[in-house]
Amino acid sequence: MERNLERMISAARAALMLRAPFFGSLLQRARVIFSESATKTAAVDGGRGLYINPKWFPTLSPAQQIAVLAHERERRMLSP
Repeated sequence: MERNLERMISAARAALMLRAPFFGSLLQRARVIFSESATKTAAVDGGRGLYINPKWFPTLSPAQQIAVLAHERERRMLSP
């Protein structure tokens, strides 16, 4: 299952690099952590961590996956 999740993340990262290179480049530096206990959906920490709930993420369409990753990186970028 984790391999499939990693493929989804890779596909979303590649699509974001093409559609929005700025956010795509930020996402390349993120450390993706799959965790059911850290979040019900997706979240960021104070560093480079991007937490993804492995049961929730596959329920999204590819476009929604891209939007979630971009949103979480934007949140990290705008946080103090």
